[in-house]
Amino acid sequence: MNSFEVTNQMLDEFRQSASPYLTDIEKIEYKNSQESHIQKKNRDCSILKIHISSKTEYQKLNLDPIYENWDDVFPYTKEIKSIWNSLLRKYKSLDSYDTKIGYVFFSCVETDTKYKIAYNSKDEIHTKLECLGLPKFRHIFCDSEIEYSLLLKNEKDYNKYVSFSIEKIKDLILQILNSKCLGLNYKFSLNDFKCHLYHEKMKGLDLYGLSRED
Repeated sequence: MNSFEVTNQMLDEFRQSASPYLTDIEKIEYKNSQESHIQKKNRDCSILKIHISSKTEYQKLNLDPIYENWDDVFPYTKEIKSIWNSLLRKYKSLDSYDTKIGYVFFSCVETDTKYKIAYNSKDEIHTKLECLGLPKFRHIFCDSEIEYSLLLKNEKDYNKYVSFSIEKIKDLILQILNSKCLGLNYKFSLNDFKCHLYHEKMKGLDLYGLSRED
């Protein structure tokens, strides 16, 4: 069993059973991991990933957004595993090795969606800033924390952006991002992203680090 389709019926039953511990569950995924660092610890390791809809509800889990729930720090991990394994038995979905769940991970749909919007808006941000008469910049990077890094060719161009002000740049970016949120239950705020200015001659610039966008 490498992947497993969770039916709507299973999802509804899981939501109901897990409701004392979790709310706002949008979807769940269940699969065996192919990641080597997981298999080193547990060769036959299945993972349940729970996608929480809103950032507000996700924050209530008090999980590190990078490490998630690697060490079962979520206090009701045992109960969640038990609920899911019961559903697997009910629907006869355990594989031939009876591989029960190894890890429970969580993600936030709102956060993931906002990042995708932010990342896919880089070209439009580039174009809109140039339409204002500002110099062309070399690159625009966007990391997973939604921190934009605008790289200018030289200090002269950099100073023109500084004079224009980072606040105006952020206002323009905010307008672009929120134009992509039609039909969603949330929008961006100025607190949802950051913006930094750099130029290629800047001392100590880690261009490789910026380009990784991680």
